[in-house]
Amino acid sequence: TVLDRAVGRRSGALRVAYAPEELTERVASVAERLLDGARPESPPGPAWVIPQLRWLHEMSRLFPRGPGVPDKHDPVPPMDYELPGLKEPPEPLFGHRVRVLRRHPLSMALASNRPIVRTAVLGDDDHASVVADLAVVGIGVEPPERVAYAAERMRVGWLEDVLDWPDRFTAAFEDPALPFFGT
Repeated sequence: TVLDRAVGRRSGALRVAYAPEELTERVASVAERLLDGARPESPPGPAWVIPQLRWLHEMSRLFPRGPGVPDKHDPVPPMDYELPGLKEPPEPLFGHRVRVLRRHPLSMALASNRPIVRTAVLGDDDHASVVADLAVVGIGVEPPERVAYAAERMRVGWLEDVLDWPDRFTAAFEDPALPFFGT
């Protein structure tokens, strides 16, 4: 039931890449093995990351949270995800990578990608159910500290960053007054 609700709130966004019920089945299988005390054969992995989130992951690697932006002549590491149609030089620099990502069909510059990202990360209730769950899990923890608390308990250091993606990487395209990918 919990998985059905969590995936169901994101199903509109997940359908761009796969059938949401397949993800529910896969996660339920992994959870069942964990509850039985066994290690899962293989946890859900990159195959379950929708294309728009792959794009955001790559952009987040270039613009991590915090102050400062690298120089456009700095080298960049190989990408974690292949983005079909991305054309960059053999040894791209920071400026090259940003340019090709901004012009890619998965870019947040395209208004059609932004609601997919919001729904995939925050659910169709714009994060209300996650906030409610965090209030239960983080009883006695101050509201601003609950995400970090949950991330620490689950050993998922990336959680705060990913939950911030919709605001951090779509706001710059929705409001031209904002700096491009501010901190």
